[in-house]
Amino acid sequence: MLAPDQLRQFPPLASEHPEVLEEWGSFFDPFELSLGELIASPPDRVGSVLFLFNGVVRLSGPPPKSSAFERASITYALFSGPAIIRPDCFPDCYEFRLSSSSAGEAFWVDRDVFTRMSREVPALGKWCMETVEIPQLAPILSHLPSCLIPCEPKPFRQFITRLHNAAVLRSCEARQLSSLSSQSGQWFLIHSYPTSSSSVTISSGLPLRDLISAVKDEPALSLLLVYFPNAVLGVQHPEASPSVGPASAEDPWSNDISSRSFIHPRQAQSASADANVSTASPSPAELSDSKVTDSFPVFRASGQVSEAVACFRMLAKVMGFPVKSDVLGRLLDEQIQRTGGMSLQLCA
Repeated sequence: MLAPDQLRQFPPLASEHPEVLEEWGSFFDPFELSLGELIASPPDRVGSVLFLFNGVVRLSGPPPKSSAFERASITYALFSGPAIIRPDCFPDCYEFRLSSSSAGEAFWVDRDVFTRMSREVPALGKWCMETVEIPQLAPILSHLPSCLIPCEPKPFRQFITRLHNAAVLRSCEARQLSSLSSQSGQWFLIHSYPTSSSSVTISSGLPLRDLISAVKDEPALSLLLVYFPNAVLGVQHPEASPSVGPASAEDPWSNDISSRSFIHPRQAQSASADANVSTASPSPAELSDSKVTDSFPVFRASGQVSEAVACFRMLAKVMGFPVKSDVLGRLLDEQIQRTGGMSLQLCA
């Protein structure tokens, strides 16, 4: 059983009045976490939702097909309580598992009870509508350029965390796909809801371009999509100089490598080196010229995170790589809280 004050420690319920939550506490069944123990819902309550009150839970699963991982299973995320985890949202075709990385306390709540609770508690319902579970991102990874996916455990978890924090969910019908804009970000399929008359089976993770052709015969098909900004996926910023890379590619997810609009770090370094070789050193008179000065943008800010974001914005303008200030600021804030401060290693 969970008391109202305990329930309010979970972020989606933090603003709810204790009297609203009081009737739900009796539906939560407690269990203790032991180090290294696999966590699975009770056999008679398959699909139950996990409320992690304290402790750390590890989410493991198969590596992306396009990655260079040699392991059969890798860590996607580490959850610290309080947190809500919905195993019933995990893709069936992927063998994800939860295990305890520390001792702690958690609670199971029946899926039907959780569904009813999300309907009657608006804040929880909104959270369910706006939140994607990390395993739901796994099918998308196979459709991303392989050079964007880190092949080391820690950078891979950080990359998944960035995707998860930047994800925006949207429900729509197949006939509305052509109206979605892909200018500043990319859309991918999370789940489709076929009807009894549907004859199309659609794989999760498809990018918008492939999805449109897959559902052209099912205009009324309901779909759940996720959107990621180009700055998170590593797509070339539309304002970047043509000398660094193409300013706007036709399709950044094309199989043709030459047509992709993202810039690999090694390519950016090579382009920068070529530019340095071919450009003569400016004279003192040229350095004082306002035109040369204007080519180096200056962004001023005050505060640890704001100053770091300003530095990234200046680098982005000069070197032509993508950056989104609000997303970057939020990620830096979260990492500073975890690591205890700003460092060059964190910025790298």
